[in-house]
Amino acid sequence: GSAVIVLGLFMTGVFRLPLFQRTLQFTPSVQGGSPLSATVFGVSFAIGWTPCIGPILGAILMATSNAASAQSGMVYLSAYSAGLALPFLASTLLINRFALHRKSLGRWSAYARPVAGTVVILMGIAIVSGTMTRLSSIMVDLFPSLATLG
Repeated sequence: GSAVIVLGLFMTGVFRLPLFQRTLQFTPSVQGGSPLSATVFGVSFAIGWTPCIGPILGAILMATSNAASAQSGMVYLSAYSAGLALPFLASTLLINRFALHRKSLGRWSAYARPVAGTVVILMGIAIVSGTMTRLSSIMVDLFPSLATLG
């Protein structure tokens, strides 16, 4: 919880953490449109998304392995695949429209970061104080099917 609070303070801009503000760039000199360039792109994409996808996919694969039937497992993995694919498809279809509004959207990021950081700080406080545990208990009482997940 304390680490979450520190990251929230960083997001709000209270202080800077140079370690988290670095950019590692790998710029290969590979001709575009070749199998090699597709491989380089795929590997870099996989490395960047592993922290985001890994834990979720692991949990879904665990739930799938414990599913009562193969059809149940297919439902889990299909929902995961759709949830991963649909935002990419939508962004592909809307990329030109996004480019038109990029500058106006950039102005909103100045407001979004402090708001998001405040939410992260509140989550950290909830974790430290035990409120998150009580909230999850209330959610399981309200929605008993949540107890069967994961």
